[in-house]
Order: sequence, then C-alpha cells, then structure tokens
Amino acid sequence: MSRVSAAVQKRSSYASESMARRRVRVLEETRKLIAEAGYDGVTMRLLAERSQVASATLYNIYGNKETLIASAVSELLEEQIERGRQQSGGGLEGEITRIQWIADEIMRMPEYARAMVTVYFSGSADNIVRDLLRRITSTNYARMLDALKRDGDLLPWVNVELVASELANHEYAVVHDWAVGQLPSEQLAERQKYVMLLTLGSITQGATADAVRKHLQACQSNLL
Repeated sequence: MSRVSAAVQKRSSYASESMARRRVRVLEETRKLIAEAGYDGVTMRLLAERSQVASATLYNIYGNKETLIASAVSELLEEQIERGRQQSGGGLEGEITRIQWIADEIMRMPEYARAMVTVYFSGSADNIVRDLLRRITSTNYARMLDALKRDGDLLPWVNVELVASELANHEYAVVHDWAVGQLPSEQLAERQKYVMLLTLGSITQGATADAVRKHLQACQSNLL
C-alpha cells in the first residue's frame, strides 16, 4: 500500500463530523499555501497554524509533508477529472471536452497549477506527488484507450498502459510550456488536444481515426 493510500485509509477511520471538517480544512489550506508559496514554501508548522490543528496531529495522520500534499493534490485532481468526465462523457469526444475543462480549471488556479508542474518536473527520484499526478492522469487516458479498444478502433498491437503514461507526460509538458511563458494561455487547451490527437492518429483506425484527423486539422488551424 502506498503512503498516500495509507493516509486515506487512516483518514477514513475517523467518522466524527468535527474530524471530517478538520480534514477538509487541512486539505484546503494545503492547496492555498501551495498556490501562495509554492511546494517548497509549504511546511507542516505553517499548515498546522493555518488549519488550527496541532502539528502532532498532522504528523500522526499524514506522516510527513509530502504525503499530506499528495493527499490534497489527489483529492482535487480526482474531483476535477470526475466532474470533467460527468460533463463530457466518454470516448474521444469526451476526452477532448475533458481537456478543455481541465485547461479552464488551470486558468482558475494558475499559481497552484504552476506549483504542481514544477514538482512534476523536479529532479528528485523519489517524488510521490509526481508519481501521483502521473498515475491519476494516465489512468484517465487508459480508460479512454480501453474504450477505443473495446470498440475495435485501437490498433491491436497498442500497449494501453505505455501509451497512457506517455500521454500523461506530454500533457504535463504542455502545461510546463504554459507555466514558463512559452505558450499563451488561450492556446493551452488546443495544444493539449493537438498533442493527444497526434498520438492517437498513429494508433487508431476506423471511425475514430477519421474523427482524429478532423480534430487535428481544426486544432492546427487554431494554433497557427
């Protein structure tokens, strides 16, 4: 069991309403502090002060700063993906809608997004936040690819897990370009769609391949 999963399981054992409110408060303050001070500016002492929780309580539940941040990030990202999925549906069209929705969320919380992409591309080998971000995003892509495979529109030799992982890496690379000022905000969603569609163009067939080419042409026109 991962450290984040252990923390989630430990949290679930606390059933009182006051403890549930405290948990929400801690995770919200964690995300606010990330946006204000960046990943490195977050400390357990500051989080304890802002959340009105004893430092010992934070350490008892989460163990360390990295696991606490990963829990806060995991909850927000999974909520965003689920809300985006509910609004967009499944398959290729749903994924295109989800990408647009996530880009809108990034514009709503730009400093938080910049902090997360900085963590994602940090040089640390042991980075549970980066691993978490990649896992959640790649799992979402894998869901789409599995649907295409069931419909017979994915080429039979394609390794879903590998492609999903690469799509996740490319998605964060595009966000990184935006975060460092190399990509205008208004082009973020189109570039993310374009990168995904370029990959899908080489591994799909049938109706999906036709739809991919159509969307690629539209994205390219919007980016030029």
